[in-house]
Formats: sequence, structure tokens, C-alpha cells
Amino acid sequence: MSRAKQKTVILALCRKLISNLIKETIEKRPGMEVIVGDGYEYVDVIAETHKPCLAVVEIPERKTTSAQGDKAQSAEAQTTKTLDILKICDGIRDGSPGCKIILICPEKDTESVNECVEAKQQGHIDEFLFFDATTDYLISKIEALIVEPMKRTKRKPLKHKAAFTSAAACLIVICGALIISDAVGRTQIDPNISGDNKRV
Repeated sequence: MSRAKQKTVILALCRKLISNLIKETIEKRPGMEVIVGDGYEYVDVIAETHKPCLAVVEIPERKTTSAQGDKAQSAEAQTTKTLDILKICDGIRDGSPGCKIILICPEKDTESVNECVEAKQQGHIDEFLFFDATTDYLISKIEALIVEPMKRTKRKPLKHKAAFTSAAACLIVICGALIISDAVGRTQIDPNISGDNKRV
């Protein structure tokens, strides 16, 4: 299969084991090509080079701190980490405009979930799911995002059908007008039909 017909997906995930498993699963689908990045490093360059139609990005699990005095420092690190993830997503789209993005986040981390919801509302990502989701569910999300624009394209011929229907309606109106005009002309010429003809 030629490269032009393949749909390219890039993975920006922290854990290589999970990346490889997802890669193997996606590549079982016909026409799918997967490029695994080294975590987040150079993922924007990869996007610019390979022009993927979709990227899967991971939000790392937060490291909880037991010491009370480290809470403020931990919160600052979490905010920086979140902003970096959103920058990574934006960088991917800068390198490959129109690229769809799925964000994976830890399901038990309420802050990460809220950030994913906000990121989707603001247009940084197109979809998100949790770490405990199955690979089949991930594949269904990927295929839905990739196939969706193709479905819209197939609806264009309906415009021609509407134009044909309008033209047919106009033709019927014109034919009806001609028939009525012909009938009126015959009535005026034939004296047997006219009510003004008087017999002596």
C-alpha cells in the first residue's frame, strides 16, 4: 500500500511498553501507520515531518507528596506540567494543521480530568479517555475522528440531486403554462366553441 493512502498516527506517550502495545494494535487496521516518539521530545518535529492525521498524547500520572510543606511546590509543578502538555498539543497542530488529538489521562486524578475537559472546550484537543480504557475503545475513537471528515465529503453529490429536482419542477411549470396557452388560443379561433357565435 502506498504511503499517500495511509493514515498516519503518532504516539507521544511516556511508557514505551504501552506505546508498543498501542502501536501493534493500531497497525493491525488496514491503511494505518504508527510513529512512536521518544516521549514528548521532538514530537512537534515529527508532526511537521510526517504530517499525521491524528496524535495520541499522554498526561503523566501526578506524583503525590506526603509532606505537608511540599504541597505548594507540588501544585506549581502540576500547573507547569499541564501547560507543557497543552503546548505539546498545540505544537503538533502547528506542525500538522488539522491533526486530531486524543489525550489520555489518569481516571482517578480529578484535576487531570478537569483539565482534559477544559482543553477540549478550548479546542486544544478533540477527545480524551482514561488509562483504564481498552485498546479497542481507543481504536474506535481514532477511527471515528479520522473517518468523520470523509463522511461529510460523500454528502456533496446531494447538491446535484437538489438542483435536478428544481430543474424538473421548473420544466413541469413551463409545460403546464404552454398547454394552458394553447387551449386558450384554440378557444378564441374556433367559432363552435365561442359563446358569442349566434345561429340564424
